[in-house]
Amino acid sequence: MGGRTLRVAVAAALVGACAKAPAPTVEESTKPPAGETATVVVSVAGAGTVGFDGQPPCSSACRYSVPRHASVRLVALPEPGTTFTGWAGACSGTGECQFVAAVDAQVAAQFSPARVVPAGELSLTVQIGGEGAGAVRVYDAKDRITQCSLSCTVVVPPGRTFVAALPAAGSKMPGWTGACDGLDECVLDLSRDVALTATFDPVPPPPWVYAAQDVSALEGLRLSPSALDDSGAIAGTYSAEAETGIFRWDGTLQRSALPDGISASVAATAGGLVVGTLATVGSATAEGHAFVAASGAIHDLGTLGGTWSRARAVNEAGLIVGAAALAGGEVHAFSWKDGVLIDLGTLPGQAFSEAFAIAPDGAPLGISCDSPSPAPARCHVVRFDRSGLSDLGGLSDAMAVISMNPAGDVALYRYPSETFLWREGVVYDISGEAAAYAWSRLGVFAGGRLSSALCAPNAAGDAVVAIWVPISEGDSGILALRHDGALYDVNDLVQPQRIVEWPRRIDGAQAINARGQILAYARRAGGTHLLLTPKTP
Repeated sequence: MGGRTLRVAVAAALVGACAKAPAPTVEESTKPPAGETATVVVSVAGAGTVGFDGQPPCSSACRYSVPRHASVRLVALPEPGTTFTGWAGACSGTGECQFVAAVDAQVAAQFSPARVVPAGELSLTVQIGGEGAGAVRVYDAKDRITQCSLSCTVVVPPGRTFVAALPAAGSKMPGWTGACDGLDECVLDLSRDVALTATFDPVPPPPWVYAAQDVSALEGLRLSPSALDDSGAIAGTYSAEAETGIFRWDGTLQRSALPDGISASVAATAGGLVVGTLATVGSATAEGHAFVAASGAIHDLGTLGGTWSRARAVNEAGLIVGAAALAGGEVHAFSWKDGVLIDLGTLPGQAFSEAFAIAPDGAPLGISCDSPSPAPARCHVVRFDRSGLSDLGGLSDAMAVISMNPAGDVALYRYPSETFLWREGVVYDISGEAAAYAWSRLGVFAGGRLSSALCAPNAAGDAVVAIWVPISEGDSGILALRHDGALYDVNDLVQPQRIVEWPRRIDGAQAINARGQILAYARRAGGTHLLLTPKTP
């Protein structure tokens, strides 16, 4: 964070300060102690000094020798009528400069004349810190705009003031401190002087780029792919002049025609099988039956005695899981294999369960709740073992399950349009994470919650999430990759870039597989479906 992290290289701001200042002179120094030492060079620009524990203060340019690995603490001391505007080099921000002198280091301190606040005006002090890069923009009550790339004091009138954080490319702003807090919009109703801090953290370079393949049509058929397996095969529905049906494509197109008056929703594919739900055209999917399609045939899996069922996942061994209604109205998770449908039950005292995924060892994974969706209560993530259900942890009643992966990660939804990731009992706020970035294609600054829709992560923990501005009615979205806790606009990673030239934009996805392939879509390109395959940048 600001003023506390060692950097070996001299920052660009330090070089600039040296270039503009008169040739420095060395005012004080200390005799190097016996043994291995490190050199700390301090440069001061402006009216002020830098205090160094146990050393003479520095007012211009100084060189100090200290024992290697010694703890260094520098303090900026502005002269009257001057303010300290920040460190550069081994430290950043405006707080104390502390680091361990493991190697030689250079530090620059910048002092500037204090701004005089006219009568009737107020001062808004903006501190910028962190290892990343960015700026802060202030919109005051008189519609004046001031942008600070370094720490600054802005003179503003009383009244409503909006402060925006602008992380540079390759940086994010994890939250405000001071007059604004967290990642909410920074809107101030000013009646007194205030101060706030924006910290910018670096984001690692994207791990890969994507080669894009248009899979909206194959062999003259219009396709609506919705499932992707770990081999790269896709599945969904197709339409032709004379028929509609279910398809699977793994380099060769396989198709199963649907009977007249029947529609299908495809949920998953693996091992040459395609699963989902069949319904009468015009009726809700929840009133349909789970199915499996293979070799041109479609098989109805039936129910557990009730009126409906739905399939959620299938594995390479041909095990299918989902949920089905019982004769008494309860809903239980099921597994199906080789024509045998098994009721997986619920946790004791509960009436609803559903299986969403299959673990690598073949155990179904899902949830058990007091009541079914869309208003689940007391839901728990569970593993359906042969010996019974294992409770893996509870979920908030305010959240509904979207999907799961074989590792047990759960994608969650909260009304009206926020998503979260549950992993081993820890909940990650995906909408909140997205607010730390400035998304150029959305035209938004960092701060302020965004709407999101999350697909379950793959085996490596990577996920894809659609992000959009809540008031945009869904037509101003992007698709982001979540990798190691960082977010990247997938549109920036697609090659060739002409695929996403304005007004085209990839803004959603159905799945990401273990190979990192993404089944994505771009509504602004006429509903184009794309298979994105990662490759080395």
